[in-house]
Amino acid sequence: VIQSKPGLFNKQKPPPEYYMLDPGPPGEFTGLEHGVAIGIGPYFVSPHLTRLQIVTRESDTRLKVSEAHQWAAPLKDSIYRVIAINLAKELNTNRIYEVPSRQKRTLAFRVGIDILRLEGQLGGDVELLARWIISSGDGKKELVSKISHFLESTRIDDYDAYVEAQSRALTALSKEIAAAMKTKMK
Repeated sequence: VIQSKPGLFNKQKPPPEYYMLDPGPPGEFTGLEHGVAIGIGPYFVSPHLTRLQIVTRESDTRLKVSEAHQWAAPLKDSIYRVIAINLAKELNTNRIYEVPSRQKRTLAFRVGIDILRLEGQLGGDVELLARWIISSGDGKKELVSKISHFLESTRIDDYDAYVEAQSRALTALSKEIAAAMKTKMK
């Protein structure tokens, strides 16, 4: 007869902790539609980031995928939400739409975004590398094209600080896009 210690083979992993990107302080979006109409899309998120587990960088060539720390929603959707809310705040509009859309909308601008990197080291910096294009509302005329790079310190070695740094980097990207768009509104 083989006896084992109680629980030796029945160890259950604790449930994962779930995180959301934070778009910052809320803006005023209620009421009748107002402001410039902006379409966001197409947008791309690098495939290594499109998983529920939070990805951190251990070295230039090695990533860590955490089972214990996961996104509460798909990261691609959360990135869209943070950028849309921040563009709305910066441009004083509540007319931000994902494109393509089932509904036909007349847009003043479209913003296409490729998120190439949005990771870093716990306790170090989060790096955001993004390519973005502002075009006319019909998408036929390119107005601004840029590659942006942001580093945000996580300040401490934990996942809350890491996700906050990612949120700040996306907010900085949103502000840069909004500033470029403002120059085309004049």
